[in-house]
Amino acid sequence: MPLISKTFPSPYGGISEQSVELMLDQQCIDMVNCVPDVVLGCQRRNGTEYNFKTTNTNIFHFYDRGEGDERYFIQLTGTPATPLSIFDINGVAKTIAYATPVADINTYLGSDKSVLKSITIQDRTFIANKSKIVGMNIVDTPDILYSRPAYYWLSRSSNDVNNKYNYAVYLDGTTYQHASESSITAATNLAGLITAGGAGFVATASGSVIKITKSGYGTTGTGGGLRVPYDTDHKYVAIRPTAGGTTEYIDVTLCDTTITPVEDTLCYKMTVQNYYIENVIGGTTTWKTFAELEPVAEAISFKYYKKVGSNYTDHQVRVLDVIVNTNGTFSFNYWDSWGNQASRGWQGTITKLSDLPSEMPFTNTIVNITGDDDNSFTDYYVRHDGSTWVETLNPEDNRGTFTNMPIYIDRLSDGTFSCGVLDYELPHIGSMTTNATPAFVGKTINDMFFYKNRLGFASGGNIILSETGGYYNFYSKTVLEVLDSDPIDVAIPSNEASNIYYAVPFQAGLFVFTKEAQYILKNDSGTFSPNTVTFDLISKLPIDTDVEPVNASNSLFFISRTGTSASQLREYKYNNNTLVADGVNLSVQTPNLLPDINKISVDINLGYVFMYSPTTPSTLYCYKYLNQGDERIQSSFFKWTYSFNINSFYINRSSLYLFRNVTTTDYMLSSPILVHNNTKVDRVDDVALNVVSYSSYFVLPRWNIKVTKMETPVDTIIMKRLTFIGEGTYNVDIYRKDYGTTTSRTYSSNSTVDGSASVLAKNKNVVITLKNNGDENFRLDSMILDGLYTQTTRETN
Repeated sequence: MPLISKTFPSPYGGISEQSVELMLDQQCIDMVNCVPDVVLGCQRRNGTEYNFKTTNTNIFHFYDRGEGDERYFIQLTGTPATPLSIFDINGVAKTIAYATPVADINTYLGSDKSVLKSITIQDRTFIANKSKIVGMNIVDTPDILYSRPAYYWLSRSSNDVNNKYNYAVYLDGTTYQHASESSITAATNLAGLITAGGAGFVATASGSVIKITKSGYGTTGTGGGLRVPYDTDHKYVAIRPTAGGTTEYIDVTLCDTTITPVEDTLCYKMTVQNYYIENVIGGTTTWKTFAELEPVAEAISFKYYKKVGSNYTDHQVRVLDVIVNTNGTFSFNYWDSWGNQASRGWQGTITKLSDLPSEMPFTNTIVNITGDDDNSFTDYYVRHDGSTWVETLNPEDNRGTFTNMPIYIDRLSDGTFSCGVLDYELPHIGSMTTNATPAFVGKTINDMFFYKNRLGFASGGNIILSETGGYYNFYSKTVLEVLDSDPIDVAIPSNEASNIYYAVPFQAGLFVFTKEAQYILKNDSGTFSPNTVTFDLISKLPIDTDVEPVNASNSLFFISRTGTSASQLREYKYNNNTLVADGVNLSVQTPNLLPDINKISVDINLGYVFMYSPTTPSTLYCYKYLNQGDERIQSSFFKWTYSFNINSFYINRSSLYLFRNVTTTDYMLSSPILVHNNTKVDRVDDVALNVVSYSSYFVLPRWNIKVTKMETPVDTIIMKRLTFIGEGTYNVDIYRKDYGTTTSRTYSSNSTVDGSASVLAKNKNVVITLKNNGDENFRLDSMILDGLYTQTTRETN
């Protein structure tokens, strides 16, 4: 039984729940309110300092402008008239002006901060409510009749009186023609012949272009109308913006201004063009669009309502007239005597842009360029703006502004703030097919981020990014080509329904988290554009969807859970520009330490990850890491406990900010993360004498001496003495399992500690705790174990 002596480092490896045979020399069984450090040893954490107090701390966002104390907390107040409040790091409240109705802001934000997602770009903070379904207003389309007029362009003149060109048009089977050496003269005369023809056509010539319409064109404004009976008791019709949308009720007095409503008469109702109307057939209610009713020019049965107070009572079914504007439609064709090379004609559509006159005298004329039937041409729409043809929107497209989109808070130059609804751009070109509505419409926005100078959303199974530099535009600027700056709307390539919960910019791509799998959105070559982005599956791990992953330079931390088991802290990391894509489980050594974590925050500079669980509100779970090149030389878990419950916490400039709630008052407390030698007590409120001492301790492992590759470590060490090397004041508690007793020795802070504690027990019968209950710092550098060792097995050749 030889005498042994071995030096052990301070337990900078933190807590390990492994069996004692697998624990490392630098690990311990438990560690509370300590800071383990590879260089500085194990020390007592800093105490908290009082900063300010406030009320109703419901903070959901914090951002640092990087200038002095310009660091701001944004919170929900629960007061409809002032739904938000902002205060700086010193607790000074800031003025907020609402640029849009405050009731709208309050309705959008709600009262649950957990559903809010916010990011700050420069001095603008975007706030998204993840529970709100994004909608789209339906707008009237005044150009819906763009295809009814016919245009005839006499593009060439013969300029030879002896060889005049003959120009002809066919309108509803009737021919109108005129011959002249001048296309302008021919246009003027031909227009006169058409108008004088008595068939209801009106032709106007301007230069060499003729515009032809038919009597009745546009008389009902948007191509049709609904005539409803008017009386004093029953004058409401039910409509919906979508087939399954919320029912609205229209007052029929909002009718054509040329008609004065008289009881029991009919008046035009024009605003139903883009709505669903309640239709009753045989007692069954259906919802029909105006377009679906257009083929029926006879009476239709609609429910009719009476308003009682603020409610609408189903009173009876009335027969209403659908007025369909069939007038103004006609057939059109053209011909010229120069092999149809001297003129061009169209009625809403044409195959080539070059077939249109560059100098179009009729401003705002819209034409659909369709291309030939035998090519893959993408059709598009053009409008003449008075000088040239410009790409435009499908005239029948009725997409309006988005609803329930993220709002903004701006920090203004005078230090005040402005809050309002953002003006997101409308589509200006293309159609529903060629310039589709963003995928977030009809869904919730699950996450919001900023990547590659684009504002991005995760919605359903799609990632949607704005135009480059155009954070409020999610539509293409042209359908004729795909620009690198165009918005990006891409779905996860999965056979399973995948809802994206988080999208986090990280190193060479955008990391996308579904509940069961993780992807990276990246560009394989060239610029980041709709043509170059691809999704790659990187891992299939079950994540805790309630905890937002955090980017920390070369690491990306997130929480994983399997069933009801404890939380696991996992990490993606880059080493030498290579992604470690297996989501390393950092909790391997502590599988039961972390409860149901709901927030993580990282101090990148010092290498700390702080985790919080509402089930243990007075505790922060800490993970400390230190890398040396590609090697991680410290990976340790420990706990910081407090005498109060934590309402919320934030990390900024290597300090920890804690909010403590007492009835209606909240106290903001701060604590530097980096250890210093100031007094180690927790200040808990604004009363200077209200300080609380806390206990810092760690429980040493049951050490085993490994002398060969093969041994039986059980009962092999009889511990005789432990020598602690360090500074400060602390106790060493030695608990004897075999006797059920604890002996304690105090080491003084007045001199360098080089004290020895007698043990005289087998290692399996002893639990040794180093504890500090005072208000000063201590430091443990290393420990020396002296004892007797019995080797029970040896290697054999």
